[in-house]
Amino acid sequence: MTKEKIRKEIHNLRKNQDSTSKTESEIKVFNFIKNWEYFKKAQNIGIYFSTKYELDTTNIIKEILESKKNCYLPVILNNNTFDFYLYNENIELIHNKYKILEPKPIVENKIDINDLDLIFIPIVAFNENKERLGMGGGFYDRALAKLNANSKTLLVGLAFDFQKNNKLQADSWDINLSHIITEKTIY
Repeated sequence: MTKEKIRKEIHNLRKNQDSTSKTESEIKVFNFIKNWEYFKKAQNIGIYFSTKYELDTTNIIKEILESKKNCYLPVILNNNTFDFYLYNENIELIHNKYKILEPKPIVENKIDINDLDLIFIPIVAFNENKERLGMGGGFYDRALAKLNANSKTLLVGLAFDFQKNNKLQADSWDINLSHIITEKTIY
């Protein structure tokens, strides 16, 4: 199955997901994260504002802020990659070219990706080897390529369990995730 077919199949599954079961799944993922030892230890956390059919990250972002951890969101750059910038309730948000909210980039609020303890990453699909399929733009592939070989940054995918697809074949440039959290388990 081609990556494009997998993307289309998963998009349809997410789009047609019952809102009640979606919300229940999001609560389960949130509870996994909130009680997870790596989340409890982490101080600098990268995350993203979810889009319409993705697993909603709103409560996770609130938990990061309420736990007095540093929350960093991606800011898209002109070269089709991104850097992470600090976000809190005092920082202005703007819409990027994809209409996704991101912090207004202020130089002193930028963090080197290697200084993040963990990064929550959106997933279209994933397989048993913790390889992810994204939207196809390569933004995360290019951003994660900036990680040092000895980086201790945990890469954590967020998905619904139905997004698991063991027919997914990774490319040579793909970076495996450390963990994937769904409503059923932490892989």
